[in-house]
Amino acid sequence: MEKAEAYSKNPPSLPPTFVKGFHDEEAVKRTTYTRLGGTDMEVSKMSLGCGPLGGLYGAVDHDATEVVQTAIKNGVNYLDTAYWYGQGRSEEALGKALRKIPRQAYYLATKVGRYEHDYARMFDFRADRVLQSLNDSLHRLQVPYVDVIQVQIHDLEFAPNENIILHETLPALEMARRSGKQCLKTATTGERRVHSQKPLDERWVKDATKAMKGKDPHGLIWNTPEGIPIKPVYTNEDNVPEAAGELPGRFPYTRGPYPTMYTQRPWTIRQYAGFSTVEESNKFYRDNIKAGQQGLSVAFDLATHRGYDSDNPRVYGDVGMAGVAVDSVEDMKALFDGIPLDKMSVSMTMNGAVIPVLAMYIVAAEEQGVNRKLLQGTIQNDILKEFMVRNTYIYPPDPSMRIVGDIFAYTAKEMPKYNSISISGYHMQEAGADAVLELAFTIADGLQYCETGLSAGLTIDEFAPRLSFFWGISMNFYMLHWLYLVRQDLFSLSSIMYISIFGVGYISFTNKSCLVVLWQRKGSVAARARAGKKDEGYCPRNSNHCQGNNLDSANALGHCSC
Repeated sequence: MEKAEAYSKNPPSLPPTFVKGFHDEEAVKRTTYTRLGGTDMEVSKMSLGCGPLGGLYGAVDHDATEVVQTAIKNGVNYLDTAYWYGQGRSEEALGKALRKIPRQAYYLATKVGRYEHDYARMFDFRADRVLQSLNDSLHRLQVPYVDVIQVQIHDLEFAPNENIILHETLPALEMARRSGKQCLKTATTGERRVHSQKPLDERWVKDATKAMKGKDPHGLIWNTPEGIPIKPVYTNEDNVPEAAGELPGRFPYTRGPYPTMYTQRPWTIRQYAGFSTVEESNKFYRDNIKAGQQGLSVAFDLATHRGYDSDNPRVYGDVGMAGVAVDSVEDMKALFDGIPLDKMSVSMTMNGAVIPVLAMYIVAAEEQGVNRKLLQGTIQNDILKEFMVRNTYIYPPDPSMRIVGDIFAYTAKEMPKYNSISISGYHMQEAGADAVLELAFTIADGLQYCETGLSAGLTIDEFAPRLSFFWGISMNFYMLHWLYLVRQDLFSLSSIMYISIFGVGYISFTNKSCLVVLWQRKGSVAARARAGKKDEGYCPRNSNHCQGNNLDSANALGHCSC
């Protein structure tokens, strides 16, 4: 039962964490609760700080478990711990105490960022360290999720790497929150929260511990560059319920656009290649095909890309370099000599001189007796990318786009198995774009090509199925994309709350919204602003500090109006 649902069925005096049959109902009714920030969590005003469980004030006796269980049964529903409390001992003790307590009966908060006793290594706010710390905490606590994550910073004056907190720590935690929110669901409450994975299978842990001669098999868990933990073994318990009912070939196409995907037709293996003369390239192609290559990917030299014959003095030194030189139909026939074009998928990286190259390829196939309707492969034909990053265009943009539309129309009618374009993001990455820009620009180009096809008099169904995309996506795409999205949210005043008050502070992430508390050592910025004093204010839109000049003296939260 979800907490919100449970709350609606309980009297107003009972919090959503109330579990009938477990709690002392009268004690819970006597407890005062308050809403935590902008979240839906109703937390007890008297909460349980679990620092003592880590031995901060002396040895912990066997009453620790009884203390935790008694507190929760009597209405205390907010528990606060940290790795720093005894270097993990507090979390371990708390995890043992919580074993027999329903998970929906309490809210659990832990902290990241502070680890070692040695001050030089005490703080570490890097994204990978923060995500690993969170994963380790979930393991020690023996829970599938926590409700609040706090960044243990003490005072921004003592955290010189403020930029790391803004650009690594917070985006990494928000990434964890979002991926948990969208991908995983707890078995006890149905609520979506910050998650680790399901715990390792206990039977496997027992066997693995024995095989590893006593070592902890949890050490075999490793993180992807995105901070996603990968377990050494998965079982049916790891299934993601949100994917239930989805099929490849059906909306929303998260499992692929075609029903059979690679199970019927595996990925084509082809090497992008072409060099020197057509004879040498042809030999290279045939050798690769004999070795098992399943398709061809032709690289043309720069002279061919720009539409120059090899004997033109302007391209002296470029002929046959970085690709094969093709000047005529005879060259194209020699390039594919002995290669049956009705059986071989051919990808051709050509954009500027796309009409003569495609025409020569069709003629070479016809000379082999192959009907053009049987030809399979792709012509790159992505002229927008050439204008943006690669520069092997010949004509201005407008006539170049008309050529693209003409090729769409011709291939739709005459070459139904041939992809009329390869909308390319890879080249943008090579020119310096990150993964987010690569994705954004490539999709924008794709939308423009759809407009071009429609302007050529085609219906969308006549050409869109043959639009293909070419990515240089890398392993880091998801992490970079999440960081970009998170950064947009973090720098929006509507999505985050900045509070400045006296004392030592934390940055807190909750399961439903972001509550951020930035505490200054010398008093609140807002209070000093009201007193007419200048102070170094925090500017959420700039990683640098402003000088407090833009602080609104009427703003009790100390927001900077930059």
